[in-house]
Amino acid sequence: MKTLSQKGSLLVMVSVFLAIMTLFTVAVGRMVGSRLDFMSRMEDRIELLLIAEAGVRKAGHLLKKKAGRKAGPQSWSLNQSWSRNARAFGKVEVGPRGFFSVRRLKDPSKKDVGRGRYVYGLVDEESKINLNVTQSEAVLTDLFRSAAGLTREDAQALAAALLDWIDPDEDPRDIGAESREYEGLKEPYPPKNGPLGALEELLALKGMTPEIFEKIRPYVTLDGSGKVNLNTAPALVLQALGLDGSLVVKIAAYRAGRDGREGTNDDGTFENPGAWVQTLVEAGYLAPAEAQALGPVEAPLDIGSTHFSVESLARLKNRRQVLKVRAVVNQTGEIKRWQEEYLQGSFSRGSF
Repeated sequence: MKTLSQKGSLLVMVSVFLAIMTLFTVAVGRMVGSRLDFMSRMEDRIELLLIAEAGVRKAGHLLKKKAGRKAGPQSWSLNQSWSRNARAFGKVEVGPRGFFSVRRLKDPSKKDVGRGRYVYGLVDEESKINLNVTQSEAVLTDLFRSAAGLTREDAQALAAALLDWIDPDEDPRDIGAESREYEGLKEPYPPKNGPLGALEELLALKGMTPEIFEKIRPYVTLDGSGKVNLNTAPALVLQALGLDGSLVVKIAAYRAGRDGREGTNDDGTFENPGAWVQTLVEAGYLAPAEAQALGPVEAPLDIGSTHFSVESLARLKNRRQVLKVRAVVNQTGEIKRWQEEYLQGSFSRGSF
């Protein structure tokens, strides 16, 4: 027959066992809950990726459809469906749970935020200056000075550093930078001495900062023909190419049409890259005497575009997480570049 002390020891052992089992159950429950939460988040991310890709694919399909409508060279302008198209790109539902929006900055030079900052559409890469093609320090200097608000001296130094980064030699320009300048850094690295592979490489340049990079980013590219589309390039790009400011104003006025707004049905469109000056004369935006005084324009201008930036935002209903995909697509729908960024937070109707 068990003594009282034996019964007490047994009770203690049972209590300890139950406590251990309780802790084990709680631990297993937390582990299972954590894994289920992880799996749920992974499923959400996979779904977001597929939704964002749907936006990129739709953009490629639209471009391919337009490119196939006409054989030979054709003009691409800001009043066409690839540039401004809320129906095709504005909060498009994909399945029962999510939607995408494909958007672009309405005017990269303005700092306004919220509803009026974005429009639904694409950006053509020929509206920018191709950093792997241009070899002009003057063009790059003017671009960096205007876009980033740099002094001419700082802009010229940055332009020289970029050209030294790309060229294959180790001979620095007067205010440029080759291996010797980068070897003295706290964490040294050599210049690439070859074409840029991604715009983010610019952050490695001597004199470059994240703030400068974000300011110049909307105006530079690594894709496209290297020529600049006269129908889509912003004034800042055209002036960097050497066009006189008063001429750029007249180009913008012709493109905007009677209502003074680009991207509408009355826009003027250049149809012949070799006769754009005559087009301005015939439309009454340029006097014949002004046209004669211009002389030959050496800027690499065109009226078409071959590559396009797509910013596709994907979101699930009743979720805060957003996937932003930045892609470059050519006019046949082929995806040439792809970047993903997961964001947390709320997005207003105007920004999404």
